[in-house]
Amino acid sequence: MVLIENLNYFPFFPIKFERNENKYFVKNPITGIHYGLNRDTFRLLNLCDGQHTYSEIISKLNRIYHTKPDRIVSKSKKILNILSDEGIVWSRRTSMKKWQLTPPNTIFWNLTNRCNLSCVHCAVSAGKSNKLELDLDESYQFIDEISKLGVQNIMFTGGEPMIDASKFFKIAEYARSHDLSLQLATNGTLITKRIALMLKKLSINIHISLDGATSMVHDKIRRISGAWEKTRSGIKHLREFDVQFLIATVVTKINIHQIPLIYEFAIKLGAQSFRIIPFIPFGRGRQIIDLEVDPKEMKELCINMRNREKKSKLQIKPMAFECLLYPPLEYSDSEGQIGCKGARHYCTLTSTGEILPCNYFIGVKADNIREHNFNWIWKNSNFLNYFRSLTNSDIQGKCQSCSWLSNCRGGCIAVNFAHKNIFQSNYQCWLNNHE
Repeated sequence: MVLIENLNYFPFFPIKFERNENKYFVKNPITGIHYGLNRDTFRLLNLCDGQHTYSEIISKLNRIYHTKPDRIVSKSKKILNILSDEGIVWSRRTSMKKWQLTPPNTIFWNLTNRCNLSCVHCAVSAGKSNKLELDLDESYQFIDEISKLGVQNIMFTGGEPMIDASKFFKIAEYARSHDLSLQLATNGTLITKRIALMLKKLSINIHISLDGATSMVHDKIRRISGAWEKTRSGIKHLREFDVQFLIATVVTKINIHQIPLIYEFAIKLGAQSFRIIPFIPFGRGRQIIDLEVDPKEMKELCINMRNREKKSKLQIKPMAFECLLYPPLEYSDSEGQIGCKGARHYCTLTSTGEILPCNYFIGVKADNIREHNFNWIWKNSNFLNYFRSLTNSDIQGKCQSCSWLSNCRGGCIAVNFAHKNIFQSNYQCWLNNHE
């Protein structure tokens, strides 16, 4: 992480503050650790907005405390460097910009945090519902707005969206009536024949999560006995009504040896495509960080699966860092935006109404559609605008001399957020071993 050494850097504290009477707290969304803040630390962090230099912040604090600047620098630098090391103070050479972008093409909508499974890799730690989840009226109002703005696609996620099928279909049918294209990410265990027929009438694309070619592996990851059989049953019902679906698999050390088998199984099940998703140690997955697969193994898997794809008709969606298998671009784009399209082409709506670049940033200082309409948030959110301001030149380490930087653009930035070092070379890059 960039430590606070240069007074001309722009520090940014992206975490939401919690208040209990006259005391302030923050929770590190990466580790789950709570920090109590005294008034001075709160003031310091509140000024770290990514738009003012460290020098400007020191000047403001100096006007408040009327003490020697050197003392303020010494104390604040110690605090910021500690939190920087914990991954929750970010610092760049340039100020964040205010962007005026067209609305996103796609919104990933976490309908609920409830789930009937307890997957070891779940980024949102799904399980119990949150009492603050959006109700039907709030959901309808959101759909009214985004459809007028020109959003084209909604991807319903969770938790498990089908755990309250009645609510899901009411929201989905309302969205369909507003000409929005729909997708559903589900574990498939709750898809009955009746629900499959309703999904058919809805004309929705289905993403089924399957993490094992056998019940032993799948159920170990899902942590519920019988989950594999229920997912197979759900897929069977989808096929009865010719509902198209793809199979999505999160790759961990538990199931990497079964990925080729899952692919062959997906062919037998009648899937339209296959998606391989790298495990990111966030949420519940943070508890078992050792599940993360070595980048060299991911490279071997990618090559293996592309060779298998040539012999079958089932498409495999693009995989992380697959661009490294091909020659790099001939031009350099050091000031181009990072590769992640979150906050630009898509965003996430959490079950409680917050707007984020993606699921992996739950816990940051996000704006809520209960406080501002979506259009206002899309234009004015500090976190979204900061995220959009990140460029290839912000990425440190081996990336700065890498010929492929203009291709991968740093890869998934959430990976580094989960590793408490957002500006480091990507921890899952095949060329970067972080020794």
